[in-house]
This record gives sequence, structure tokens and C-alpha cells, in this order.
Amino acid sequence: RFTQRARNVVMAAHNEARAARHAEIVPAHLVLGLLAEPESIAAGVLLGPEITPAALRAAAAAALPAAAEEVPELIPYDADSRKVLELTFREALRLGHNYVGTEHILLALLEFEGGSG
Repeated sequence: RFTQRARNVVMAAHNEARAARHAEIVPAHLVLGLLAEPESIAAGVLLGPEITPAALRAAAAAALPAAAEEVPELIPYDADSRKVLELTFREALRLGHNYVGTEHILLALLEFEGGSG
């Protein structure tokens, strides 16, 4: 159900967490993952003259946890990220789409309350 771009965003979020030695994937990693697809609908909405990739990266980085002593091989999603991913499906269904794209990830991050998205 995930488009290739949406899968790339999720994989990029995982890669961001691994590179920063984080023990869990948090919503801010998903925001960073959106930067991995600069031609996506989500990037088109997020980025522009006022919001550059560097500015978005800096804002997301401020919400990231500290590096962990040990990083698991398969980095789990924290409860907030799992909720965001659940919301991506709801957004797709609400819009009548039979796929999950980067736009649904962005909408889910925006809808998520209490998170860093």
C-alpha cells in the first residue's frame, strides 16, 4: 500500500535514527525522512523560500533524543511514531486513496497531537 516514495521516507527515517545512534525512531525522524524525497508531494508542501531543507532539518533535530549507548539492529518505532504511521492509513482512507504516499505521512505528522511532528 505504501508508494515507493513513502517507503523511502520510512527507510530514510530508520537510517537517520541509526546514523545518530538513536535507540528508537521518533516522529522527528519521519520528518527528516521526508527530506529524502525532495520531489514528493510532501516536500513540495513543506519546502519553499521560507523553509529550506536545512531549516527543516535543524527544527527536526531539536526534537531528537540523545544518542544511545547501544543501538538495536532493528530500531523500533516509539509509541508516537507508531501512532503517526497508524494515522497515515487513516488519512489515506479518509481521502479515498488506496495507497499511502508522502502526503499522507505529512498529514499524519500534522494531525498527531503531543508529538514533535
